[in-house]
Amino acid sequence: MLLQAAAQRREAVMSQRKDLAECAYRDLQAVPAGLPSNVTTLTLSANKITSLQQSSFLEVTQVQSLWLAHNEICTIEEGTFAGLLHLKNIDLSHNQLADFPWGDLYNLSALQLLKMNNNQLVKLPWEAFHTLKDLRSLWINDNKFTTIAQGTFDAMKGYRPSRWVGEQ
Repeated sequence: MLLQAAAQRREAVMSQRKDLAECAYRDLQAVPAGLPSNVTTLTLSANKITSLQQSSFLEVTQVQSLWLAHNEICTIEEGTFAGLLHLKNIDLSHNQLADFPWGDLYNLSALQLLKMNNNQLVKLPWEAFHTLKDLRSLWINDNKFTTIAQGTFDAMKGYRPSRWVGEQ
């Protein structure tokens, strides 16, 4: 187990910028442990991650951009993103999410980009985006939503629905 953790830690390649952890295309099955606490951009796209736990991002609370597209994520524990108060961009597109801990978005008032397109999401609570006053781009197309409640997008005044669903 220790060897596996050490191998995963080596998988995170730090760039010349000390605040960037590039971990894409590494066949990772989990978020690597031991990431520097000053990471502001964490790229985990195109891996084999299937779930995210509350502890997944405890070491990187300063992260502003979190790229998780093209994994196999089907489960995200409630509380996983709740402590990422500086988060501005998150991409969870092209995964297998059927459910999402919508309450985690409540404290993410700095969020500007949220990509959740190409998943299996069915429910979209009316209060999901109410605290996201700075949200500029929301991609939720290509999911399996059965109902979207009236008022769901009220907090995003001035934006056309086409911007919310990722159309051009």
